[in-house]
Amino acid sequence: MDIKDILLFLQQGAPCTAQTDLAMRLASEYGAEVTGLCLFSEPAPRPADAYAIGSAAVADVLADRDQAVRDLIEPIETAFRQAAAAYDCRVGWGISGPDEPMQLSALRARFADLAIMRRPAPQDHAGRDLVATLARTSGTPCLVVPDKASGGKTFDRIVLAWNGSREAKCALDDSLGFIERASSVKALIIDSDTTSKADGRWTTALLEHLARHGVNAELHRVGRSGEDIGDAILHNCGAFGADLLVMGAYGHPWGTESILGGATRTVLSRATIPVLMSH
Repeated sequence: MDIKDILLFLQQGAPCTAQTDLAMRLASEYGAEVTGLCLFSEPAPRPADAYAIGSAAVADVLADRDQAVRDLIEPIETAFRQAAAAYDCRVGWGISGPDEPMQLSALRARFADLAIMRRPAPQDHAGRDLVATLARTSGTPCLVVPDKASGGKTFDRIVLAWNGSREAKCALDDSLGFIERASSVKALIIDSDTTSKADGRWTTALLEHLARHGVNAELHRVGRSGEDIGDAILHNCGAFGADLLVMGAYGHPWGTESILGGATRTVLSRATIPVLMSH
């Protein structure tokens, strides 16, 4: 995993300090450039704007709208550039169109090595849909970061959630640059109906594969004990003192995940550490 381009998604009205700090730290460590992309929604018009008549009045309405957009974006850009200066990072800056379609955001992410975004709040359905769209369609690993991430300043202790699936393999490949630098790595298997691919000789093969990359990983296999797989993963991350969780995202069809939940949805709702997701 050679990180040279990081795309940092920033949202109006949301604290972005933790996400920005992590992006700059990684850029400094890997010699990468960070592009900040500010997503914003069209400012609500004033009731009086509907009664603007004549070119001069319409021009005033448009000027007021442009000023409202600047008021939304400028504090975010200022904080972004201050963080870049603190880490002496190369950066770029851009803003989305108002209420940019999520598929366009995913297309932007295809030209980065890593996308970083805020972990959506439990009731932030639009934010969760954005993460889902990026993870499922961009082809770029997505690092989802809580506003107040616990853990260390570096990815020193990493949990790899493994069930032998294609998504888990993608996440493993996308995270090798982090895993190879960590001092402790746990390959975590939660027993379930979907872990048959992770049985027997295949778990040995996983550890041997990691060892060839210089990673002395520990295999940890646990039962679900009736809890949701996502909760079991997060519980084990906490017990391990993990700085980063690596997992395949959306192993079930999107409609099933949306209706029934799923490990991805649980982790997106409750993780207190950064999560690298790939699909």
